[in-house]
Amino acid sequence: MFDGLDGMDRANALYLSIILVAVLVGSLSLRRVGWRRGGAMAAAWVAIFTVIIVATTYQDAARGVFGRLTGAVDPARGHVEGNEFHIRSRNDGHFWVRASIDGEPLLFLIDTGASGVMLTEDAARRVGIDPARLAYDGVAQTANGSVRVAGTRVATFEVGPIVRTNMRVSVTEGALDTNLLGMDFLRTLGGWRVEGETLIMRP
Repeated sequence: MFDGLDGMDRANALYLSIILVAVLVGSLSLRRVGWRRGGAMAAAWVAIFTVIIVATTYQDAARGVFGRLTGAVDPARGHVEGNEFHIRSRNDGHFWVRASIDGEPLLFLIDTGASGVMLTEDAARRVGIDPARLAYDGVAQTANGSVRVAGTRVATFEVGPIVRTNMRVSVTEGALDTNLLGMDFLRTLGGWRVEGETLIMRP
């Protein structure tokens, strides 16, 4: 109804709608149920439309606040600020992030010492990769040393609002019990940095 209007025009249009509805409801109610009940009904409609106005006008701010609250409860979910994705470190001092591969949610440790995106065999099975059909003919570096891996690709890899397609990932040969988000992904970003206890990604 108000799709072609900016935030201020939308709010003004809604205010006018409130007045119109209140007048109509009030006049009809007064004839049927009297002043007291009619006034209560009109006040209820005003309250409903006020909520709509606030939600419409400040929806971007509301999403930002909700994102920060969610990120505070579970830092690995992160939150969006402007065009950047923020992830706070957990109590262990590491950065963890909830990502998804082909729609399957997975938890990753962000490891700048890892050469690529690495999946445990269990995680590989969850996203539809059969580890038994892979050739473990590669070696990848992690913060804890080198591990044997099998390379493959996934259709979509999502980290917050950041989406990569046809992403190369590696499945580790039982050497790790944690999925790692390494430099192969970080290099695809427009930039990334650490500020205090927050890792910031720019798509």
